[in-house]
Amino acid sequence: MARHIWTNEQIKYLKRIANGKPKKVTLEKINKKFNLNLSLRQLNNCMSNNNIKVNIRHTWTNEQIEYLKKIAEGTPRKEIVKKLNDKFNLNLTILQVRDCMNGRGIRNNIDKRFSAESGGNRCQQEKPIGTVSKWECGYTRIKTGDNEWEFIQRYVWKKHHGEIPPNHSVIFLDGNTDNYNIENLALVNRNELMKYNSMRLSSDNQELNRVAVNLAKLMTKAKEKGEAYE
Repeated sequence: MARHIWTNEQIKYLKRIANGKPKKVTLEKINKKFNLNLSLRQLNNCMSNNNIKVNIRHTWTNEQIEYLKKIAEGTPRKEIVKKLNDKFNLNLTILQVRDCMNGRGIRNNIDKRFSAESGGNRCQQEKPIGTVSKWECGYTRIKTGDNEWEFIQRYVWKKHHGEIPPNHSVIFLDGNTDNYNIENLALVNRNELMKYNSMRLSSDNQELNRVAVNLAKLMTKAKEKGEAYE
């Protein structure tokens, strides 16, 4: 995909909608509004370059919690989210509401058997081992044991290369989190990832980004040895 030149209008719109939303949602909105086909990597680069932060942490007020307790019984989470957002003019996600309910012992006595996030499928604990599920964070996980889930990119990497060392991440070379083919994955440690991200690439070209990853590895190793590659 060709490099995208962000307009002031697009950046202004991004700043307005990004806070409090998962990046997948933000990406869908900006692509739809401006008739684009941007990737998650391009969005991440733009947000990094323009210091656009995503704060999805919500500080719950006593009034909001009391209202949540009042409406929760017998109400699906999606409907609970809508009611909360409408009443308090918020932009909460299902994940935020779920965490609040779990942390305070609030039950709706519906989502014990069915998950609103998965559109009514049986809850995650009841799914068979090997189930692949897209989570609200935008990443895909695979069930590997009883109530045990693993990010699928890490699962695929370990299938081909063995255990992943501590403080290492598996990244998607084309920025597409749905493309977990082994050829699209790369293993980097924290310092290598920081160096790679600092290059601020906007390309979806898998091979170009692979070269950038290798360069980041070399530069990181050189720095560790005291050589000046900066």
